[in-house]
Amino acid sequence: MITLYAFAAMTPPPRLARRLLRAFLPADIRDSIDGDLAELHATHAGLRGRLYAALWYWGEVVSFVARFAFDRVRRGARAVASSRDAASSLEVRLSARLLVKYPGLTLIAGFGIAAAIGISAGFFAFITANFRPTIPLDEGDRIVALENSNLLTRQPDRRAAGDFATWRHEMKTVVDVGAFWDAPATLQTAPGTVEDITVASMTASGFRVARVGALLGRYLVPDDERPGAPPVLVIGYDAWRTHFAGDSSVVGRHVRLSERLFTVVGVMPAGFAFPVNHQYWTTLRFDPSSMARGTGPELYVFGRLAPGATMQSAATELAALGRRAAAAFPETNGHLRPTVLAYALPFMGIQAADGGARDGFMWGMIFTISLVVVVAAFNVAVLVYARTAMRRAEIAVRTALGASRRRIVAQLFVEALALSLPPAVFGLGLAQYGLRLGNRLLQEGSSVVGDRAPFWSDASLRPATAAYVLGLALVVATIVGVLPALQATGRHIESDLRQLSGAAAMPLGKLWTLLIVAQVAFAVAILPPALKDGFHESRGAFNRPIYPAQNFMSGSLRMRSPARGGPRAAFGARIGDVVRGLRANPSIAGVTFVANGPVVERHRTEVEGLMTSADVDLLVGDLAVDTSYLDLYGARLLAGRRFVSSDLADSARVVVVNRSFVRRMLGGRSALGRRLRYVTGVVSDTAAPPPWFEIVGVVEDLRRNSIDPNDVAPMVYHPLAPERLSAVTMAIRTKGVVPPAFGVAVGETIAKTDPNLRLGTMRAGAASDAESRMVLQIVGMMMLLILGAVLLLSAAGVYALMSFTVMQRRREIGIRTALGASHRQVLIKVFSRTAWQVGAGVALGAVAALVIDSAADVDAGVPSIVLVPIVAIIMIAVGLGAAYLPTRRGLSIEPVEALRSE
Repeated sequence: MITLYAFAAMTPPPRLARRLLRAFLPADIRDSIDGDLAELHATHAGLRGRLYAALWYWGEVVSFVARFAFDRVRRGARAVASSRDAASSLEVRLSARLLVKYPGLTLIAGFGIAAAIGISAGFFAFITANFRPTIPLDEGDRIVALENSNLLTRQPDRRAAGDFATWRHEMKTVVDVGAFWDAPATLQTAPGTVEDITVASMTASGFRVARVGALLGRYLVPDDERPGAPPVLVIGYDAWRTHFAGDSSVVGRHVRLSERLFTVVGVMPAGFAFPVNHQYWTTLRFDPSSMARGTGPELYVFGRLAPGATMQSAATELAALGRRAAAAFPETNGHLRPTVLAYALPFMGIQAADGGARDGFMWGMIFTISLVVVVAAFNVAVLVYARTAMRRAEIAVRTALGASRRRIVAQLFVEALALSLPPAVFGLGLAQYGLRLGNRLLQEGSSVVGDRAPFWSDASLRPATAAYVLGLALVVATIVGVLPALQATGRHIESDLRQLSGAAAMPLGKLWTLLIVAQVAFAVAILPPALKDGFHESRGAFNRPIYPAQNFMSGSLRMRSPARGGPRAAFGARIGDVVRGLRANPSIAGVTFVANGPVVERHRTEVEGLMTSADVDLLVGDLAVDTSYLDLYGARLLAGRRFVSSDLADSARVVVVNRSFVRRMLGGRSALGRRLRYVTGVVSDTAAPPPWFEIVGVVEDLRRNSIDPNDVAPMVYHPLAPERLSAVTMAIRTKGVVPPAFGVAVGETIAKTDPNLRLGTMRAGAASDAESRMVLQIVGMMMLLILGAVLLLSAAGVYALMSFTVMQRRREIGIRTALGASHRQVLIKVFSRTAWQVGAGVALGAVAALVIDSAADVDAGVPSIVLVPIVAIIMIAVGLGAAYLPTRRGLSIEPVEALRSE
């Protein structure tokens, strides 16, 4: 027994299966059953191998989940209590046998359900885990972010020292208002040991917001912020273990951060990384009254909703403060709009816009993607309906023996649940894999997170996702099992009983014709627009840069620590020296800068005199670039002029657009002298209307798409003065392919030019381009998975319905043959009805496809008029094949035998 328990510890059951089991088991028996199954799993692993043990364990989990889920549904439906346990066990075993009896149906339906649930659950998990995450702090849902949105640049304006002071002292709906900014520094814990780190220069109120006590010593307090207070440092648990060997006497030790000595005053517990993923905290010290408006460090501001306050009340109060600031300081605040956001959104790159509209859009997307499961369920329901119709004699007999309609419907529901649960579990596994992949891509693309995931990031199986998948499985089971069952047990049940002893076949009725027509129409209506949308989503993978991506590298550049006058002033004083130092390198062809790195903001854009905000339906990208950016990337000038130094003044408000903007927004008309403005997210109560920008030049697109030229996004370029920012993304072009370890050489050059500058991880342009294409390819594969599932289910549904229709006419075929009809005449008779049904479905589906296509207004370069005939031909071939094969089998039987079998 000791050896068995030791082996059980070495061979634990599959983690996901065990979590599902414990989630569904009642609390009073959860531990005992979980322990028994774990012990049996270990026994099977020792005797028959781990693979057999894992498969056996999954089988037991599916059985338990189906059984207890069915019990709960039956209790909710007020089923007969006395026969509940025995009936559920019998029905589950019968359902399992039916899955084996119809392997084709099981495989086809399982594939469709798994694909649909996997995609829907993955989308749901990604959205809820990243854009509406659970902040793992006390009342974490009441922690909010505050920031200004710049209506001129369409970017968050975080140089808000003056506004922060106002919010901190005057807001009533948000308390413990605090702020932080990332302060890159070097940590020296021992002579010769230096490491680059990121310190959260944060107000002491941040620890009050987090409500987490220190493991050792204390955290920051307001007294640490007073002028003249000694510099102190709080370290995180991971940093304490890694850099200080977990020494409990670390409190009081002096460490050197960027040439300054700090005293360690506390160690935070494991898992604490507020505000994002930090392991070092120092006090944020600055005097807002000594700084001009619009200057100072770039702050991330946060706080807690006061008791009784809501997001809406906080937004109302903050908007009033914003209008007052705009009236008092029109030059700096007239174009700013303060907003209240869920805490994690600014770090995920989601700013501004109306919170309610954003939430509505998010849940609308979840609802829309959930419809994929409903579509798949209805397709599976058609398959199951054909099988259920073949069992009408069985259902009639059970009714005659006393089975109630509720009992028969419950039986068919359990069969559908047994069909849907295993694919749902598999789909949940697909969703978890997709979530981890999406989190990795999101982490690499976010600007604040850095090399560590945010402390709220959670790629594990969330209860909400498991509940969502269970709900989808129940929806599928209801559509697949209950709907066909209700029809099969309707008022015609008495006629079915009479027909069991008669010679006439059961009448198919108009419902069968309607189902066949609807199934064909659905496939023809949905697949062409879906194929078009799938191509639209994945066509970006064919985008290729016109510039040699292998000659480019890029990375973030910022100050290591604040300097006198604020980080922006210090950065501006040194940026010129950095450029000159890098250009001295003979392998470097040029250096340029971008404001927001690889992330391109997209907005709805209005063109004066050509389109109003109501006419705008195309998203346009905008990018703030250095005056040398377009030259360095080889964007050929087509009309007008490039940026000049005088364009850097705020009053200039000039832009350069690309060829795609002229083609798609202006219809090829002249762009020079026209004015445009952004209308996304603009509301009527702002202090200033969105500004106009004049187009002074047109340049060649930086990308080309040989498959679909319209995929190249319309772009608007704004002039950028790097010295006016506190951080930029720097792009370097080499005279050849980027040599190995080039990023290290660039970092050394910058360190020699100014040790107080920090260069982030340099990424090769070719690698970034390949990663972007990988994301698009993943999207394309997901769309193809959906389309493949829909096409397979649709074709199988039509085949099942047509086959059953022809099989039910075997008596008619036998009579016609006995009366002298030739095989050709019988085939024509059968095909004429089939052609009418399929043709009606194709016609209805083609009309619906064109309506959907025109309503969607997706310009993917492939018109639906081309795709509709392709799908129609496939469905016609499936329908005729479904009619031909059973008819041939019927004609091969002697007429007397056919009549006798009926």
